[in-house]
Amino acid sequence: MAKHTLTVELEAEVTDEAALVDFVRSETPEGSLSPDDIREEDRAASSVVAGVSKVLKDLSVPGLTIHEPKVTARDA
Repeated sequence: MAKHTLTVELEAEVTDEAALVDFVRSETPEGSLSPDDIREEDRAASSVVAGVSKVLKDLSVPGLTIHEPKVTARDA
């Protein structure tokens, strides 16, 4: 079976910061860094990375095994 590395570019707009932070907070494992541990001015940007990372980890495509999806960079 062939392995492929994909580079995906996403443009994300925070439309509801409270909902985003609540989602990330609810999905944060016990003992991990949560949105409450992040400075308020950095909370939205960190939550974007965490939220997208969570969705990528849950991504399922029939006939495809996805290994270690991750966000590798973000803008300020």
